[in-house]
Amino acid sequence: MSNSKPAFKSIIKPSAEPKYLSHYHCDYIELLALVSKEHETISTVYERIFDGGNDETGTEDFAQDDDKRNSLIDGWFSLLKIRSQRYGDYYPFEFTDETSFKIKSDIIEKQKIYIFFLIASALANSNHTPAVTSSFELIAKSALSGYLSGSAQCHVFGASNANNNVYKGLLLDKVKKLASDIECQIKIKDSDINEHNIGDSGVDIVAWVVFGDDSCKQNIQVYLCQSAAGKNWKDKQNSMEKLKNLISFPRATHNVIFIPYDARNESGNFAEQMNITADLIFDRLRIIKLLSNNILSTDDFAVANKLVNNAILFEEDIV
Repeated sequence: MSNSKPAFKSIIKPSAEPKYLSHYHCDYIELLALVSKEHETISTVYERIFDGGNDETGTEDFAQDDDKRNSLIDGWFSLLKIRSQRYGDYYPFEFTDETSFKIKSDIIEKQKIYIFFLIASALANSNHTPAVTSSFELIAKSALSGYLSGSAQCHVFGASNANNNVYKGLLLDKVKKLASDIECQIKIKDSDINEHNIGDSGVDIVAWVVFGDDSCKQNIQVYLCQSAAGKNWKDKQNSMEKLKNLISFPRATHNVIFIPYDARNESGNFAEQMNITADLIFDRLRIIKLLSNNILSTDDFAVANKLVNNAILFEEDIV
């Protein structure tokens, strides 16, 4: 991670998601509050989206209708209030009155976790994309370990992560080792994989659960996980199917997606349930509840901690 680059690009762009998907636009307001250090209100958000030429989502049925636009943003602020209650002490923002929203003046360790997820959600605005994605993989691995039993094996499988100490090198070698570890058959010939392929076949994290000291690995639970920072997470939910073409996994093998977004609506349910095809989804809320409060202060997550500290210090006028 370069020390010379600022945390974010000069212009923080709004989400390109449809405006009725409020959770994405709440992230934008939180990001504005983080980088501007100013109070964000319905009027300031209105100016930045509708008057500042930053509306990339299309005006939909809000075109030239101030009442509808203000009502829309008011709904986003209502969801932010629900978030503040839902996350409690993990939430790094506050309302100073009913319509004024800002970052807290003193950020504690557990609130840094939330800020990291905000950075990972707004990957298009970050100047440190590789560091963010690698750190998110490590955090996803930690959350998965917390979710599974103590007898679970959980490892990074992603090709781009420098912290991958178990499955590294050529894809063929990684496939052979994983198949050996879970005692499954390989479905292909060596020649079916290019000898120079160092990819990961769409899997960032692998895990399996054994039964204590039972050495038998037949009919166990296996988890093939994708950690999808940034946008287009819905298109990545089945990326792990490629690895299933290479190994005969047990029947109880699950496709798992980790996303840094808070994917909830006002009721606490997933706002895009109809688009969720993964067997298991970990969003911002689920992941945070599985992490220790001081995880970013540990050596393994030093890069993530630095990313957050740089983001907190970053201050620039929003265009």
